[in-house]
Amino acid sequence: MVSSARSLLGGVHYEWNDLVRAETVLTEVGPASGAADVYPLACVLEASVRPGEADALIESALRAYSEPGDVAGLALARATEALVALWRGRLEPALLWATGARPERIRPWASGSLPCLICGQILIADPSLAHLDRARELLDLLDRTADATNDRRLRIRVLAQRALWLEAAGLGEDALKTLREALDLAEPGGFTRLFLDLGPALKSLLARLPDDGMYVERIRRGFDAESE
Repeated sequence: MVSSARSLLGGVHYEWNDLVRAETVLTEVGPASGAADVYPLACVLEASVRPGEADALIESALRAYSEPGDVAGLALARATEALVALWRGRLEPALLWATGARPERIRPWASGSLPCLICGQILIADPSLAHLDRARELLDLLDRTADATNDRRLRIRVLAQRALWLEAAGLGEDALKTLREALDLAEPGGFTRLFLDLGPALKSLLARLPDDGMYVERIRRGFDAESE
């Protein structure tokens, strides 16, 4: 329970782009000890430009979850490894995982949606028809999950990723409307990394929105800071 609570709190600080506080929360009672801890902490380390530490954490998680046969934990560790590869511009190994993974089969815990989200993000990054079809299946599943659980953060993630899917499918106006919906839902919570983590494709889409407030400007500044 303690691990779950700190993962949730650390994840929220990460989504606020408060990387220092996120790392403090995720490690304040010792090293990351669960898969739900490993994912946000690896993201914090990667966003903090500490790739060696992120790699060591992921490798440790892969070893830990392989041994006892923790299927859900191993799925999230492998998804995190693939996401980090994508962020580093290594699409091929990320796709190798995404095209073989069936993350929708593993959903017994709160972080069960993360492998689905990561899988969808990777598939959209290489928008062949087959990959877009598969990504749409995952997004539809995640839509239903967000509805059933009333999970606001998951709803934001799904909308933002669906905006990228629509853009990749050539539906640019629908993509902008969907991104606007995601931003409107995210603004009261001040979430920024939910958008920053979707990378250059989201940045390009965001640039086509009207300059309509401090929240959008904060996200744009976040993208600019990450490209320096």
